[in-house]
Amino acid sequence: MAIGIIGLVLGTLYDQQITAKVANEDNLLGILLTAFGIFGSLFVGCYACAVLFFNVNLKNNTANTILRIIAALTFIIINFFEIKESIKYADYPRMVENAASYKTLMIVFVVLVDLAIIIFSKTRTSRFDKNAIVPVCLTIMIIIICFSGASECSKYLVSRPRPSIVELGEVSFRNWYEFKPFLAFKDGYEDCKSFVSGHAANSMCCATLFPLVLTLRKGKTRNSVQLMAAVVGVLYSLVIAFSRVIANAHYFTDIMGGIIGSIIIQLIVYNVAVKIVCKVN
Repeated sequence: MAIGIIGLVLGTLYDQQITAKVANEDNLLGILLTAFGIFGSLFVGCYACAVLFFNVNLKNNTANTILRIIAALTFIIINFFEIKESIKYADYPRMVENAASYKTLMIVFVVLVDLAIIIFSKTRTSRFDKNAIVPVCLTIMIIIICFSGASECSKYLVSRPRPSIVELGEVSFRNWYEFKPFLAFKDGYEDCKSFVSGHAANSMCCATLFPLVLTLRKGKTRNSVQLMAAVVGVLYSLVIAFSRVIANAHYFTDIMGGIIGSIIIQLIVYNVAVKIVCKVN
């Protein structure tokens, strides 16, 4: 958290300079991570939804039905967001000639992964700790819904222009703390949704979700395995976050804001949700 705050302060001073040095819309790594960068936490969310849907077995049948409906609806919402965000990479200049084909490939990829998740969740029920299913799956779903909602709200509340449209001269540069509430809703300002970076906020959740999802398996998960999953989640999130600056989609402060916001939401939701959700089981 402290590193994120320091980064936000430094980024505020040097946002434009950092972008000028590293941004390149034709950078293939930046483009690919635009497409695949959101999948880490969202596929964990889909997995939690599927496990809950096929394996919830509370004594109260009404509660089982309600939880299955929640899981199904959340699964649909997550997939809508996955597809909506992942196909945006086809709009980059380097990809635009074959945009339709790239978008089709991304949709097919999401569908195939979803099918694999559903089959595994339905056929491997013996692998799951029945006592962990409800609290863990609901906690994962709540974290994803909260950070997704918060990041989207901040985009419209701040309505900060992306560096790509600032460079074109369509709008002037504006710091992240200079709010223009709901400007992004107006015609001609649809791309004023730079702060915060949804990719950065999304991927940072993996630092919590990767080790958390391991608790669904039977038996006690070793601390070393969970620690390794957390480290992988942090490294993954940092690579995705900085790729957004390279792709010229965000300023440095946008990704710092996304990381800080994601950590705050995870700390609040995790501590509150675990206490409340565990009572359901």
